[in-house]
Amino acid sequence: MVYYILLYIQALYLMIMRARIVILVWFQCLC
Repeated sequence: MVYYILLYIQALYLMIMRARIVILVWFQCLC
């Protein structure tokens, strides 16, 4: 059970990191 929760948190973390990079690049293109 705990293993699935850890996997879920890890997937969420990766998505947030990827989204942050995309937002930073997008923001730099605007400026």
